[in-house]
Amino acid sequence: MSCAAFMLYRLQHAAMLSSVQHLSQPARPSHATPAALVTSARTMSGILRCGECGGPMVAVDRYRYGCARAKESGICKSRLRIVRSDAERALVAGITRELLSEEAFSAFHRAALDALKRNAPDLAGLQRDLAKAKAEHANLMKAIKAGIFTASTKAELETCERAVDAAEDAFSAAKATAPVRILPAARTVWDRYARDLSNYTRDIHAARTALRGLLGRDIPVRQNEKGDPVAEIANSSVQINVVAGAGFEPATFGL
Repeated sequence: MSCAAFMLYRLQHAAMLSSVQHLSQPARPSHATPAALVTSARTMSGILRCGECGGPMVAVDRYRYGCARAKESGICKSRLRIVRSDAERALVAGITRELLSEEAFSAFHRAALDALKRNAPDLAGLQRDLAKAKAEHANLMKAIKAGIFTASTKAELETCERAVDAAEDAFSAAKATAPVRILPAARTVWDRYARDLSNYTRDIHAARTALRGLLGRDIPVRQNEKGDPVAEIANSSVQINVVAGAGFEPATFGL
């Protein structure tokens, strides 16, 4: 999957949630992570996964990440240790460059617009369905007011009310997924992710939330043919070297 296709999936999903749930509000002021959060979590702790056993990679000491299973129980034989500061800088730089650049957003915008147009719901048809349901409800109410009330009238009225509710929900959901709603929301999400990742040293919680929202899955770390630890971005062709001196430029294939 290309970066554009990967980001189309992740950001379209996030943007739909923002649009439907009205989450595209002005950005909250950034603030430092509370001390309790700083001491209980590292930016990549648990997000990085051991390439040997799939278990979480955590801060095994003050300076390095390693496999939690290898440290705590010996179940995993991995002895891979990566310098925490190097890994965090490399991953944030690589993800920002490959997935949060303006070029990446332009590719996403084109792909998203095309996909949304191709899969756009029939708004006119849904509006007709809503109008029909409301008309049937109105006709039934007129009959009731005119004194026409049978044993089945109550059940018919409840059926009409459910039909109106369902038609309104369908029409509202379709409007919420229109490109005019989704794409601005996607830009808001995009900017939030970029801001929170750039501020990862001060607000760990926000940075971790951005990583989860952006990637959707954990990041496996494996050793390449040279023995260097390489982080693999799921569902894309991006690989990021996380060793000192090499980790700041991602090694990217198939883009």
